Amino acid sequence: MPSGLNSPHEVFFFTKKPEQYSVPGSGYFYSIREANENTMQNAKARTRETTAYRTIELFAPEVEVNGNRYTYIIRSFASREQFNTVLSPESVHGVTASQGIRGLHFSAVERSGDAIGLSVQADTPEAAKEQFHAWYASVKDALRAVEEQFVVLNRQLDQKIEEAAAQRLEELERPRRAL
Repeated sequence: MPSGLNSPHEVFFFTKKPEQYSVPGSGYFYSIREANENTMQNAKARTRETTAYRTIELFAPEVEVNGNRYTYIIRSFASREQFNTVLSPESVHGVTASQGIRGLHFSAVERSGDAIGLSVQADTPEAAKEQFHAWYASVKDALRAVEEQFVVLNRQLDQKIEEAAAQRLEELERPRRAL
């Protein structure tokens, strides 16, 4: 077991389809609602930072061999929250775990650094490698689809932030125009 990882749990990854993600509502725009002309840029930046969707990077796979069992492990150094948002792991014993890609989730000892993986039974290293690469290709395809959706949602989020900021500045300007 690579250092810093707990024993794996079998899960389904990508149980949340890309189209199920959405732009957060205006309830997340508290900083903007409380801002004034001087603090608006900081409020918009803070709102973007806390609400934007971020993708994760998966690093090069490692493999552990125990007889004819090959366990592939791919780390991510994203925060656990970000990891869960992107990969949406769900226990195979969960009621709704009917979709997604089956694999292993290695939680990190720390709050970031979780890993995904696959355990393969194979007679040869080449056969194990082939099975792993087929699984990993499906993971990368699903990850790419989520990333594409995040780009669209982040654009929509930026638009909502700008609209909320314009509305707040209009509210601040209204009393001056009334004088």
